Amino acid sequence: MNNVKESSVEFNYLPNNLVRLENLKTLAVNASLKTSDNTALAVLYASQLRKKDGSIATGLQDAVLTVRKDAAFGVTVNGVSAMPGESKELQLDLGLGDSRSFPIFPAVSGLTGRSEFMINIEELK
Repeated sequence: MNNVKESSVEFNYLPNNLVRLENLKTLAVNASLKTSDNTALAVLYASQLRKKDGSIATGLQDAVLTVRKDAAFGVTVNGVSAMPGESKELQLDLGLGDSRSFPIFPAVSGLTGRSEFMINIEELK
């Protein structure tokens, strides 16, 4: 007699190096808006990032910006724009390992809605 059992399991895998941003609200302009003291309004803030060996990542890091294909508009991060469904290579300068911020804004003016995107650094240098 053969006993057969089927089951399904749902799970979410979130890697330990995942950084999630809260929803950013900004105006629908394709420029980095700044306050009167020259601080960008919408930014990706990176504190010290550590490599696998525990040392602090410094200097230029190769990354990929990907915007979901169902996004309402493209996204610009640190001067590199990706439209919905696109992935673009960019570099993020982590300097000497100190905290850094990188401006984020819509790639096209006048569009409203929600755009989800991801920045992937395959391996910290």
